[in-house]
Parts: sequence; structure tokens; C-alpha cells
Amino acid sequence: MFQDFIIFNPILSAIASIIFFNGIYFTSKQISNYKYFYFLKNHFSNTNFILFIFLLNLLAIIFYLFFLFFSINILLLQIISCLFIFLGLFNIFNFSFKKWKVIFKYFDNFYICLFFFIIILYFFLTLSPITDPDSLEYHIGVPIYSLKHGYFFIKDYWLHSQLAGAGEAFNILTLSLHLTQTTTFVQFISILLILSVIHFSKSKNFLKIPNNAKYFIYLTIISCPVFLFLGYTAKPQLFVIATSFVAFFLTFILLPVETKNENKKKLFLLIVFLTLCTTQFKYSFFLSCGTIILFAFYEMYKARLIFFSILIFSILFSFIVVPREIYDYLYLNKNILVNFFYPIADPYLYENVQSSLRHGIGLPRNFPYWLIFPIKLKNITYSLGLGMLMLFFNFSLKKNEVKNIIYALIIFFAIGLYLGQPTGRFFVEPFLWIVLAASINFKFFKGFLYKFFYLSVSLQAIAISIILTFAVCSFFPGVISKQNYLNVLYKFADGYKIYNWSNKSLPKESILLTTHRAVTLSNRKTIPTEFRLYYSTDSKDTRIVKYYLDILKKEKPTHILYVEHEHSTQKDVFIKCRGKILKFKENAGHFAVRNIFNKTKDKYDGFIYKINYQDLDKC
Repeated sequence: MFQDFIIFNPILSAIASIIFFNGIYFTSKQISNYKYFYFLKNHFSNTNFILFIFLLNLLAIIFYLFFLFFSINILLLQIISCLFIFLGLFNIFNFSFKKWKVIFKYFDNFYICLFFFIIILYFFLTLSPITDPDSLEYHIGVPIYSLKHGYFFIKDYWLHSQLAGAGEAFNILTLSLHLTQTTTFVQFISILLILSVIHFSKSKNFLKIPNNAKYFIYLTIISCPVFLFLGYTAKPQLFVIATSFVAFFLTFILLPVETKNENKKKLFLLIVFLTLCTTQFKYSFFLSCGTIILFAFYEMYKARLIFFSILIFSILFSFIVVPREIYDYLYLNKNILVNFFYPIADPYLYENVQSSLRHGIGLPRNFPYWLIFPIKLKNITYSLGLGMLMLFFNFSLKKNEVKNIIYALIIFFAIGLYLGQPTGRFFVEPFLWIVLAASINFKFFKGFLYKFFYLSVSLQAIAISIILTFAVCSFFPGVISKQNYLNVLYKFADGYKIYNWSNKSLPKESILLTTHRAVTLSNRKTIPTEFRLYYSTDSKDTRIVKYYLDILKKEKPTHILYVEHEHSTQKDVFIKCRGKILKFKENAGHFAVRNIFNKTKDKYDGFIYKINYQDLDKC
């Protein structure tokens, strides 16, 4: 399905995606001219990036809430997308390239040159074909199926679809025009947004930082190994991190120093809006959201604005968070507590799914060395790098901002290391908080340890640039033509090869149960069966498996696709009710990965069985 969704030459889609976000940026510039937002100009030399984040979140939430309860009008979405493209063209034609000349005069410093080299690499990488498994399952799958069926495609049998939120809703808008690169290019924009917080700040904490020191800070951020993964995926996490970081900056740097109560109210409203929006993109952001709002409430309490704060929070919580809880109650699960406190609303497997997400790849919680150093090169994208140590090299408790940030870090790590997933991807927000605290009045010191740290960060950045260069050379050629795009999928997208085989082997009217998660690569109506992975086959509670089999019966499947490692195993709940084998192919697929340090040439066989949905009771 995803292969057929690429109807334009990928390079045209890439250009249109860039222009689309230019249109949103142009709109945010117009919004910044409203008197209501003038106060932000006291704190930032350029406020457009804040309004850009505000507008993008607003659009995502509006579409998300609408899609939850109403049908999807594709023509309307295409008109809106075209409007932003038109505005983007207008913005480009009115752009003054004289502004870029200012940048080139700074190219006399190692940190600046390396910084821009990495940024350019990220630019090309984020326009490359989508190959990661999460994206090819529900980040892209939910939007594509939603456009096909005309409603927000969250299904009771597809557990991972219940993780979809505002990010997938926004992807529906851009995918209505088949602009596949918008889903990944937003990651490049998110990196720029994170850097803009410090770069455009007028706070006295950052104004006196020398230019080369500023770019060292930026280099510390963009050389974070986790960005190698988050910077190239349709997963909206990096944009949510940027949103959360802006809200954090407003709370810990601006809100305490804002003297006018009217402006404090505006800041608080913006903080609450942005933080609550993050929770509707990804469930795990409730931790950072709660931490930021807790400190925002404290600042408003000191200003004697607590009743206003409670009122604003209650109103925004009702409009942003509650609608999804209503949706889950109406269509998925009548248990309100389960719906709110668990990432999915499934009535039986919610604890198992949460436990699986919490476990991750099984890194230790008691000694989280992986936050800084990966134990293996293939796990490099699970670590945050040397930036985690930055606070030790520019630390001062004389600043209240630093004290408050440390309190926030203690709260996050105390809860996150116990309840969160033990991987650097879960801790990117506190990583940015550490860098922010260390950036306050940052300057270079001449001691040996300091020089060793600066050199180590530089070497880390060089290593990241080398990895990015290999990645761009591997993936970016897929932008040149559709065939090149498909070639990249063949090499790096696990599931492309086996689904290419099943697409040719099955009748067009087939309804396929599948054991491979990359469902968007199937051109037949495809039903995921990941409930098998969370259901204990030795469970005596037969109601659980019967519940899912009854759901699948309603879909009337005709065939089932097995990958070799899921065929006739303990988790194979269909072994007693499947029919005769229709097709078998040796080495039908291969384990394709994107990590250049985690290459594997292992192949697996493929099996296609007939199945009669009326026989599912025999399972």
C-alpha cells in the first residue's frame, strides 16, 4: 500500500514538503504581529519559532480532535494543504537572500563549521525514504488507512494503532497530498526549533555567551546519538521534544523574571497549552508535562495568580486531554482509569503492553551508564552522549534558574528511571534541561579536564558526522526516483521483501492476517495480530484469546502470512485453525536494519496459509 502511495517523483514530494512547512512558517509570522504576542519580543529577538510551534501544535490538535469523532474529508484536507503550499511559495519568493550572507562570515571557527556540516547532513537525511518499523506500522499506517477508510483508523484488534495521537492526525493532512517526506522533514525543523530557544533568547543568561561557545553548545545538542534515530523517522517524538523544551524554557527562564501579571498569564496559558499538547502526541510525555506544569503553578502561586492558573489548566485539560478519554470510553474500553493511566485502552492486554514498553531492550535501571556510553556500537542510538556531563563543566548554584532545573531533573530521573523505559530516547528532555542549565553564562575554561571534555565532545560530533555521511549516502539516493525509493526500502526496510512476495502471491480480494508488523507494505487488506506477542499462551483465562479471535472473525480473513520465526511457535495461536498452505518461499525476507553498526544478512522463510474465519473458534 505504501509503495503505491508514492505517486509523485520523491524529489517533487520533498520540495513540496519543504514549501508546505514554509507556508506554516509564513502564517506563524503573521500571527506574531498580533498585539497579544508582542510581550514575547521582550524575551526573544525572533519570536517566529515560538509561534511556529504554537501553530503546528494547534493544527495537530484541531485535526486530531475532529478526526476522533467525525469522518475525514480528503478534499478539504487537500485544499488546506495546498493553501499552505501556496503561502510557502509566497514566503520563498519574498525571502531576502541577503540575510544568508551574515551566516557565512562566521565560518572561521571549527565548532561553527562542524555544526553546519551536521545540520546539512540532517537536512538531506530527513528527506530520505522512510524505513523504520514503527513508522511502517502505525506512524504511517494509521494515517494511510484513515485516508483509505474515511475515519481515524484506531482499531481494537490493532493494539499499536491505539498509540496513535495528534502526530498521526497531522500526518493525515499532509499525506492527503501524498507528501510522504513531511512526516520525516519535521524532525529537521524540530532540531532547528530546539536550537532557536537559546539562539534567539534575550535573557541575560545567554546574551554574553561568546559566539564560538554558543556553537559548542549547539554542537553538544545535535551530536546527541539519540538524534540519529529520532531525526529520521515518521515518529513525531522529536517535534514533541522541541515543544516540551520551549515550554520548559518559558517556565524556568522567562516566567520567574516576567514582572507584569498580564504577561505572566499569557506565558502560563502558552506553557499549559504546549505541555498538554505533548501528551496527545505521545503518552510518555505526561511525566515532563507534569514536571513543567508543577513548577509553572509554583511561579503563578508566588505571583498570587493561582486561581487563574487552576481555571486555565482545567479548561485546556478539558479541551485537549479529555476528548481522547471519551473516545476510548466509547469505542475501546469502559474502564476510565485504565484508559487514562495506560498507553493503550485494550481491556485485557493493557498491562502487558505497558510492561513491554517499559522494559524496552532491557538496559539496567540501577546503573544507567547507557545514558552516556553505549555498551555496544549497535546500541549507539540508545545513548545521549557526553552532553549529559556538561553541567559538571559549567555549574553554579548561585543562579535560581539552575537550582530549579536541578529540582526538575531530580523529579524526572527519580520517576523516569523507575517507571519509564530504560533507554536514552526516554530521557532526551532532561538531557536538554542539563544542557540548558550548563549554558547559563557558559564560557570556556583553560583547565586540563575542561579541555579534555571540549575535545571529547568535538570527537563525538565528528563521529556523528561520519555516521550521518554514511546514512545520507545510503538513504538519500532514494529521493531521486520512485525506483530508487523502492530500492532503499528493499535494502533497509524489514518487511518490504516478504510483503512484495505476498502481494504477488495473493488474490486482490484477499483479507490477510499477518505476523509481520510493517503492515503498510502490504497491498491487501491486512490485519495485524500483535495481540499474540502480549498474550500468554499458557494462560488459563480462555476469554482473552476468544475476545481477539471474535474480533478477527468480524473481519473475515481469508489468508494468514507467517514469517519463519513466528511460524508454529508457542505464540502461534492459529496453528490449530489454519487451513492448507498456499505458498511457501525460502528466504522470502531478510532482517533489514538502518543502523550501520547493526548489519545482519540473516534471511527468513515465508509461509502463506488459507484460513476460514468460521474456523477461528477452533483455535
